[in-house]
Amino acid sequence: MALSIGVQKGSKLLVGGQTVEVLDIVYGHSMAVSAGGKTHQVTDQHRTEILPDVYVSYGKNLRRPNQPGARLAFEAPRSIRINRL
Repeated sequence: MALSIGVQKGSKLLVGGQTVEVLDIVYGHSMAVSAGGKTHQVTDQHRTEILPDVYVSYGKNLRRPNQPGARLAFEAPRSIRINRL
């Protein structure tokens, strides 16, 4: 089961001790995420590995479709902690 977190441009998360930042969001389509010293394009078409054993995908903010923001869906082992900063 994936963990889904609502994010906006500039949102930061601590994932397994590393900072993950949302750099940009193309609403309804994709987002750019910085993790592990690299920038990753994250889409709703497939999952993207941003850190070892940590995969993410883009999700629309269905609860607030008229407000900026999106959802970042994480797939990772339960041993990897994921927290907002």
